[in-house]
Amino acid sequence: MIFYNSNTVPQNPNAQDFYQLKQQLQANKSLFEDPDFPASNHTVLGHDSQSNIQWVRPPEINPKPKFFCQAPPEYSIEKRSVLHSFLSTTLTCLSTNHEALLRTVPSDNSFEGKLYRGLFHFRFWQYGRWLDVVIDDRLPTMDGKLLFIRPTTQNEFWCALLEKAYAKLCGSYSAIASRNLIETMQDFTGGISERYYLGSAVPVADACYETISCKLEKGSLMAAIKMNDNRGSSKHSQHSYSILKAVTIESKMFGLQTPVEELIEMNYLRSGTMSLPADCYRKSWLRIDEFIKNYDFVDICNISPNQMGQPLSEDYSWQLSCIEGSWVSGSTAGGSKDDLKSFWTNPQYLLQLTHPDEIDNSGSCHVVILLMQKLHDTGYHPISFVVFQIPDEDFRTKTIPMSYSKKKLPKIIAHPTFSNAREVTGRVRISPSTLLIVPCTQKRNVEGDFFLRIYSKPHRKDVQVSSMPCTMGTNWSSIVRMFYSFSDTLGTIDHAALASILDAHFFTFKSKSKHKSSLWKALTRKRSKLDDPNKSIDESREEFLQHLAQTLASAGQATDTIPERLNYDKFKRIIRNVQHWKEMFDFYDPDRKGYVDRKKLIVQLKSSSDSAETTSSLLQWLEMEQDDKVHLEEFIYYSLQNNPTQEMMQLEMMTLLSSQMFTKMAR
Repeated sequence: MIFYNSNTVPQNPNAQDFYQLKQQLQANKSLFEDPDFPASNHTVLGHDSQSNIQWVRPPEINPKPKFFCQAPPEYSIEKRSVLHSFLSTTLTCLSTNHEALLRTVPSDNSFEGKLYRGLFHFRFWQYGRWLDVVIDDRLPTMDGKLLFIRPTTQNEFWCALLEKAYAKLCGSYSAIASRNLIETMQDFTGGISERYYLGSAVPVADACYETISCKLEKGSLMAAIKMNDNRGSSKHSQHSYSILKAVTIESKMFGLQTPVEELIEMNYLRSGTMSLPADCYRKSWLRIDEFIKNYDFVDICNISPNQMGQPLSEDYSWQLSCIEGSWVSGSTAGGSKDDLKSFWTNPQYLLQLTHPDEIDNSGSCHVVILLMQKLHDTGYHPISFVVFQIPDEDFRTKTIPMSYSKKKLPKIIAHPTFSNAREVTGRVRISPSTLLIVPCTQKRNVEGDFFLRIYSKPHRKDVQVSSMPCTMGTNWSSIVRMFYSFSDTLGTIDHAALASILDAHFFTFKSKSKHKSSLWKALTRKRSKLDDPNKSIDESREEFLQHLAQTLASAGQATDTIPERLNYDKFKRIIRNVQHWKEMFDFYDPDRKGYVDRKKLIVQLKSSSDSAETTSSLLQWLEMEQDDKVHLEEFIYYSLQNNPTQEMMQLEMMTLLSSQMFTKMAR
């Protein structure tokens, strides 16, 4: 059972439809050429440069191409590039789990008969969704050979085509190298990441063998990692080896797929010796003591929480909740619990565990929590989450107030170490109770998007209790489509397009009452009066719209230079901030009257975040204001006072909102 709390859509809403394209190609009797991922040097390298790459379809490489020579395949992948080492390891592991393989590699891919149209598709997991990626079958070659990974069987092409689809998802073949092993495994399975260290604290050999063999039996994907002698931090200083089997013949051993050149470095035993299984190509066997001695850690991708260990049984039923959220500078990016004044502004989620698990005789509940961050322009940030046990009944339906956290911090149940990995994981075993989950970055005001997964028993309740709710609204899909309708071939828009999108989706107040106030009426009238009394409202409005778009584009820039064009990520950040301001107002105006009672707003703000810097200036203004009605434009402006990324916008808007007369004009 899955519950998903998100209204976002993939970046490109105009995804290619495999079956529709295939019908068109069959009608035209033509071969597919993918316009979204052309056969060019840019597709391989990420930039245009001279090279001797030739793009060739499989029938031109081998007259009898096969998608699978055996269905499904086993351990048949060779790597030809160190940059794709993690991908080849993942594909080898994936081939051991037939169910997971067929989820990623649809069975309707084929070179057979008249149905062949040079068109293939594969599925990848991205933040809770399975995306169908369509490609043509033109593959990069050099000197007549495939450029990157290839199967050991010369006429088998499933892995080369799957590699191309993954390159399209990443942006180019070279971009695959930016993904590490566990990220690649997750992209292919949607599984749960785990790391088992061998070097720093050597585990008991029997315990190590039992852990790994149990996970292999349950279908987890696993690979041993060996660091280079220089112990560099770069993922390219690591070598990965697929763990394929565990056997006990005279001693406990693991079967690994290992390159031939590595055999002389360790005391490997080849398949066929000591009565070892000879069931796969280039599988080497290593005794457990040698395994622990020579490898540093094991990366594990569990397909389900049932594979994470005892005492859970194979048929244990989980309920999954998926939540997308954001850390917004100055509002919901409160940092770590070291600074409680800002920490409680982070997004918060309540989880009510009402009954113990039937299979656990101790009366406990099991919860698995996974926090995944989305890649930022500057890379991954150190992230974690804190799980509190909340004993007070009245805290189950509202945010934890600052006064409570200052007196006594709730009991901490789990708090994984901060990590700049894509995902951090925690597991909780606790008696029925109410938990508060707070995702956070290590430093405050660090912006980013996150994806939270919570696995637990079906009989439970969960609710978001963020004091400053910030989610992409229900019109997000149309906003994204509008972005792509304005974007150029590089996927960027100018300030005029941004202004049009903001105008269409945010700045026309739609009231359920007779009150007709709008942010744009107020601001444009103020602008026309302050700048040129002879200007019409429409002229002034258009001018202000362009001005605001430029200001939003430049906000948070390290330099004073205003970017002329915005890519999708920068656009999304701007929309997220604008929507955040509006959603805060709507949160306090549930009846959509267009205004909030000033005195009630003061009480609500104080109870939710006390003297947090994100609302201090708003509270200060509210206490000085005489009018009992607080409107949207006032709420937005005074909420910005402590937002460091919006200083430029504050200065520009100061003249528009400084006069009390103009503040009331549009009411």
